[in-house]
Amino acid sequence: MYLISSWFLIWFASWSLFTFKVRWLFKQSPSKAYVIRGGYFISLFVFIYVYYYQLISPFTSQLIGATIISILIGLWIRFNRTLYINVKKDKDFFAWQAFNVLFQQAMILIGILMLRIIFKENYQNYHFGIIFFLGHLPILFLPWAKLKTIYIFYSLFAGIIFSYLINNYHYGLVISFVLHYLAYVLLIYYVKDEEKI
Repeated sequence: MYLISSWFLIWFASWSLFTFKVRWLFKQSPSKAYVIRGGYFISLFVFIYVYYYQLISPFTSQLIGATIISILIGLWIRFNRTLYINVKKDKDFFAWQAFNVLFQQAMILIGILMLRIIFKENYQNYHFGIIFFLGHLPILFLPWAKLKTIYIFYSLFAGIIFSYLINNYHYGLVISFVLHYLAYVLLIYYVKDEEKI
């Protein structure tokens, strides 16, 4: 139980700090918004990488590779005006978003590995789906979040899919990471503003 409690503590503390402190720095320094955002999630990743080193270190190359792929996709969007013209926020968002996903996918990986330790051969992909769903429930209390109810249920199925990919494919973490990143890209094209996600 300690393993999952520590996971939830880090997950909620990280997003609470982002929502109530870091997010407001964007308002004060709009020209540096994505540098601040990227730096925050890189710092979180370094922290959890060190804290959970034994669990996460065998997946280092996949995490780095998937981050590079996502940054390249973000840069491709950034330099194609027709792709970012309808998005309200800065075009650099797409490249910097890779670091947000890096932190999230590292936490997803850690959560799955912890649950596999707890449940052993009885582990099922829906176990992480439930954990991921519970981790997203606070979104319901964010007044600016658009489509939050749909997003909450989306997190349940996303957690199951991420778990399935990571557990069943050699490069499942890379596939999971890039799909997660692309899901954000599609959401931003729909809502036009990443702060409403």
